Amino acid sequence: MEAPPQSVSNSLLKNLKPDPFLLSLIGAYIVWWRAEESRLGAVFLHPAVQGQGIGQRLWRHIEQTYPAKSWVLDTPTWAVRCHHFYERCGFTRAGASGDQVVFRKRLATT
Repeated sequence: MEAPPQSVSNSLLKNLKPDPFLLSLIGAYIVWWRAEESRLGAVFLHPAVQGQGIGQRLWRHIEQTYPAKSWVLDTPTWAVRCHHFYERCGFTRAGASGDQVVFRKRLATT
């Protein structure tokens, strides 16, 4: 498995309609990439673009840009909306640690 590119293009955002309210930055993510198991540190989206499928597109972009056999993340127990988002992206609850819920996603290997 080869390493991901050092810079990521804006291909994810090419099909978004221009909106004068939004600046060029509508979100961000933090990834610690390893071929075996990567960690998603965080995904942030501006509230004005939430609920439009952009988060799921962003997750697909992350998976394609940083290929890994599995992913792990944790999120606060009170962040139920985030839990649902990660479950829609294919993660399953793997446990809890303090006030954090741990999610995992294993990807099929070819």
